[in-house]
Formats: sequence, structure tokens, C-alpha cells
Amino acid sequence: MAERESRSRKKKVRINYRKAARALALLILLVLVLFSTLMSAIGKGGRFDRELIRECGDPAAAPELKAKSAVVYSLDLDKTIYEKNADDRMAPYSVTKLLTCYLALENLSPDQVVTTSKKAAEKLEDSTSLELEAGEKYKAIDLVYAAMLLSANDAATALGEEVSGSVGEFAELMNKTVEKWGCENTHFANANGWEDKEHYTTARDLAVIARHCLENDTLRQITLTKKYKMPESNKSDEQTLKNAFLKAVSYNSAVTGGKTGSWSDTQCSIAFEFTDRGLSAVT
Repeated sequence: MAERESRSRKKKVRINYRKAARALALLILLVLVLFSTLMSAIGKGGRFDRELIRECGDPAAAPELKAKSAVVYSLDLDKTIYEKNADDRMAPYSVTKLLTCYLALENLSPDQVVTTSKKAAEKLEDSTSLELEAGEKYKAIDLVYAAMLLSANDAATALGEEVSGSVGEFAELMNKTVEKWGCENTHFANANGWEDKEHYTTARDLAVIARHCLENDTLRQITLTKKYKMPESNKSDEQTLKNAFLKAVSYNSAVTGGKTGSWSDTQCSIAFEFTDRGLSAVT
């Protein structure tokens, strides 16, 4: 018992919700305003005439959008209704974890026990993590919640290794998956979105990736979960995780799923779906 208590500890979780929230709140607001403006232009209500749609490809025609690149893709029309530098390569940062968790849910049993490797337990400077230790065991579903709500980098790496055996092989699976989805300007090098010159995507491709990942109902519901009680492991105590994505979008009821990512106050990304007056879009 004494040995168990000495090994069990409450881990210090490092996360700065304001970092993502400050940089992304205006973008989210403007995207919703833009979509609402387009809705008004084509008529209110559930019925509309597709011939009335006017493509909006000129950033000057929309509310000021400070993001370097963006896309709004209508799921109902199956077409892009707004874009700004949509094919410029950029770092997806932790939005990468959408695909990681999608592939984990598609390939692992929720109750499958994942043992943390030395690689997954490596400490990354200023990284948001569970502070997993080598040999620490969690169920796959617990690590999915940690990767999505907390944006835990070590949890994402552990999941990728469990699916494919190594980070490199998992990156290959990621790339093959998005290639099948038609993403032509995306390449992944890791499971967590850590900055790498070979880890990039575009706003257009990221919208496609988010659309496919959020078709997994379990993952969608996880992205909308406010809190999750992480059970104790063989090396740590129980803890409660809070959803950084929902905090960044201020719990906006129009948002139906997504993920944020950030490297600094000015290097941020987001992918999410939303529904406004019966019509849905992904951005």
C-alpha cells in the first residue's frame, strides 16, 4: 500500500487556455458572421435555391479576417463558399490530433490497454501533456479524451504507436488516409502536431480532414465533452480534464465539433463544424 501511494501522484497539467482563445475567438466569430451573412443573402429558412448562391472568394468582400488562410465549406452544397489563401501550406499544430484520434478509434478497441513507451514519455519543452511515464498504462479511450480535451502530446504519441508500432509508421498511415480523401498538399510527420518542416497542410485540406474525422460520432461527441474524469493509472492518480477547444469557442452552441491548435499567441489553427439555421459547414 505504501509503495502504491509513493508511486501514485496528482500530476501537474500545464495548459494555457487563453493562448488559443485570444488568437482564435475573433476568427471563430468572423466565420460565423460570414456564414450568417451568406445565409441572409440566399434567404432564411430551410429551403433555398442553390442558383442564388454567390461564391465569396475575395477576402475584401467578407468581414475582416486576420487569419493568413481560411476556408468555409458548405456541407449542404458540397462546395467552398469562402476562401482566403486556401492552398498555402501551413502548420496544423494540434489540430493534427483530430486525425490521430480518428485513426485510433477506427483501429483500436476503446478498452485496449496502451502502455506508454519511452518515446511517448519524452518531455517536450513547453508541451501540453499528461506527463506520462514509460510503462504507464491507460485504456485507449482515456488517451483519446486526453489528446482531444487536454491536447496532450504524449497521449497522441502513445496512441499512434499503439496503432502502427512507431511514430514513423503511424505518420505513413496518416498520409495514406488523407491521400485517399483527396488531400494533395498535406504531409504528416508525427501524431501530435509538433512543429516539423515535413508536417504541413492547407486550409482547404484541413477542412476535408475535419469533415471526415468528425463523421466518427464517438470522436465528435468527445470534442464536445466539457469535462472528463481521467481514471487512475498504475503510476498516477485520477484527475479531471477540461476541454480547451470548447473554452476557445466560448461554448458556442452553433459549433458541432472540432479542435484547436497553437504554437504561440500568433501561430494558431482551428478546424470545426457548425450549424446555422439548418445548414452546416466546416472551416
